[in-house]
Amino acid sequence: MPLPALQASLRPQARTRAAGCGLRITVLPVIPLLLAAAIVPGVATAVTTGPVAANGAGYPPSCLSAPLVDTPPALSYRQPTKLAQVNLETSEYQGFETVDFAFWRVACEGGRSALLVRIARALNADPTLAVQFPFSYGLVARQAGHTATMRLAQEPNTRTASIQPGALIASAVTLVVENVRQDADFPGLLVPSALPPDVPGSTFDFNKALDVTIPNPQADGISPPPPALVLSIPAYDPTAFPDASAPMPITGYNAGNYFDPAHAGEGMIVEVGDRGPTASEPSRYVSLAWFTYDADGTSFWLFGTAPFVPGVRAVSVPMSSFGGGGFAGDFGATSAQSPWGTVSVAFPDCTSMHFEYASRAGLQPPLPSGAGERTWVRLTGTNGLPCD
Repeated sequence: MPLPALQASLRPQARTRAAGCGLRITVLPVIPLLLAAAIVPGVATAVTTGPVAANGAGYPPSCLSAPLVDTPPALSYRQPTKLAQVNLETSEYQGFETVDFAFWRVACEGGRSALLVRIARALNADPTLAVQFPFSYGLVARQAGHTATMRLAQEPNTRTASIQPGALIASAVTLVVENVRQDADFPGLLVPSALPPDVPGSTFDFNKALDVTIPNPQADGISPPPPALVLSIPAYDPTAFPDASAPMPITGYNAGNYFDPAHAGEGMIVEVGDRGPTASEPSRYVSLAWFTYDADGTSFWLFGTAPFVPGVRAVSVPMSSFGGGGFAGDFGATSAQSPWGTVSVAFPDCTSMHFEYASRAGLQPPLPSGAGERTWVRLTGTNGLPCD
C-alpha cells in the first residue's frame, strides 16, 4: 500500500565505465527528489518482446504474456549488490541489505529474445523493511560506441508501466529491459517529461552480448570508488533455449480465423480470453469453433472450450456437436449437445495453427469421425493484438 512521501537521499553521482565488447550497461543513482514511494507489486505483467519499432514500442508483441512467468530459469546471470533499506512504518532509511540481480532471456518467435531482470530480497528478509529501487532514468548502456539510456518496465510497450525512481521493493520485482526514444514522454513515471538532452535514448539490439554494471548505492561518495560490479551476459543462442523451437505460449495474440488454403470453405475460429480465477480453475481459456462438413457433405460445426494455465503451449479442447435446434432461434430454450471428441491446438508461429483431432468411438453417420492432424494458415487476427 502507498507510503507517505519520502525524501530520497542518494547522491546523484554519474559513474564512468570503461568501454568493453558487446553492450556495457551503467546505472545512474536516484536523483534527490520528493518521492511518493509506493510498494512495487511482486508479480510483473508483460506482453511483448523484440527490437525497437518505429512507433516507439520496445518490442513486437506476442512473446511474453500477462501474467509474466517471472521465476529466473537455470540459465540466468546473477550478481548480488547492496541497496538502501527503508522502514515501512517510519519511512526512514536503516542502512543497506544484500539483494540479488538476476538477468535472463526469454526465447521468442522468429529468432528474437526478450531480456528480463529480477531484483529480489532474500526469502527470509525482514518484512517490516523494503529496499529502494536505485535508478533515476533507467539503465545507461553502451553498444558499438553508442551510449544511451534504456528503460526498465513492469509491462512492455506502454507509457504507464515504468517503475518509479525510488519505489520500494518489498520482496521482488521482475522488469523488462527496453529501448526508449529520446523524445519519449512518460509524465510522472520514468521522467518528468522527455529525457534530458544529456540522457540519450536507445535503439539497442538485446540479442547481442551485454556487460551489465550492477548499481551499488552503498559506494556513492567513496573516493576512490570501489571497482564496479560487472556482470557479463553472452549473446543470445537459440540452441540453448528449448523454447526457441517450441510452439508459442498461447495468448490473445493467437486469436483469429484459420483455414486450409487448399480447401477453402472450412476453417476454425480461435478465441483466447480471461475468466475469473477460482481455487480450482486456471484464469485463462481457449475456445474453438470448427466449421466443417458432415459425412453427407452438409455444413457442420463443432464447438469446445477449455481452461489453461498461462504459459502453456498446447491445449486439448473437448469438442461437442449440437442438434435439435432451429433456424434463427426457432427451437426451445436450448439445443442438444453431444460430446464429439477432442482437438489439441498449438501455434508454431504467428501465421499458423497446428492441431490434432480425434473423434470418440461410436459416432453414428452423418456425424463426421476420424483422427489426424493439420496445419492451417492464419486468415485474420484480433484488432489491437497484432501477432508478429
